[in-house]
Amino acid sequence: MKFRPAAPQGADELPAGPGGGPLVVASPPIDQNLLRLLYFLVGLSGEDRYGRAADEGLRAFLKHPTWEDAQRMPCSRHAFWNVNTDEVVWTAEPDTDEFFGPWMLWEACFRLAPDESRRITERMRKIVLTEPLASAASGQGDARGGAHPLLIWPRQHGFLIRTWAEAYAHTRDRAFLSTIEVLLNRAQGKSQ
Repeated sequence: MKFRPAAPQGADELPAGPGGGPLVVASPPIDQNLLRLLYFLVGLSGEDRYGRAADEGLRAFLKHPTWEDAQRMPCSRHAFWNVNTDEVVWTAEPDTDEFFGPWMLWEACFRLAPDESRRITERMRKIVLTEPLASAASGQGDARGGAHPLLIWPRQHGFLIRTWAEAYAHTRDRAFLSTIEVLLNRAQGKSQ
């Protein structure tokens, strides 16, 4: 392959692959609809092979050593899987991670890799508790004003709230509910 197509809309351009050649990647945030379709096909066809394929791909991604220190999130718009080298590739630094869209696979994540899923959702919880909340309306949105991208846009707030609601449902750790309340209060300008 001597060329590659442009990155999908909303995704960052990726660096060249090994030796400067094309980089062939998969992206769980972009490809999650395929995984969800595979789970759906189990019910339509009665064949477990579709669900097993989705489980295998998601489990391999979550259990990759990249997540061991829980410094990145697999649902980030900056996370890609290099299928040539079998490794995770990033197009941004850890402090710029943000959701590509709603991550609808937390149920499967907690079923397949509960410890890894908890560490990842816990990291997102700590971001809110330690970083300043910025507002796109305040003019800080473009320059980010030093705030983490997850804390600027209300859209990202919704993705975080959904994440912590799922984490609470699977762990019963009330700290996730408390963090939802902290985020909502801070977004409404209430002191903490």
